[in-house]
Amino acid sequence: MAIGQTAASRPGEDVRTRNPQDLRPSRASGCSPKFCALMCWLLDVEPMTTPAIVDLCVTQDCVWLATTEDPFFNHLLGSLDDAERNVRAWAETCNAHPELTENLLSKLRKHAA
Repeated sequence: MAIGQTAASRPGEDVRTRNPQDLRPSRASGCSPKFCALMCWLLDVEPMTTPAIVDLCVTQDCVWLATTEDPFFNHLLGSLDDAERNVRAWAETCNAHPELTENLLSKLRKHAA
């Protein structure tokens, strides 16, 4: 190993993060409140928005709805495709390992089944 080279920076070694905490939306200043709420829910971290997402559901036409403290799914989040694209883009921005990204997306898809 060369001087100044760490174990994580060896040529060919994957240094992408596997830590879900590295994807917290608090790392960015320009995230929308809906995206922050979605990511906090996906990551099981303390909510950054009020109200916070308590659960999600998907309609037959693949539209995401969220519920907060009320018992109804009154908050429109957009389409499943949009949510997946945004989560993938955020994970890529945060240099997330593909396995971590897929785990988050599978949590989303579980509610679409």
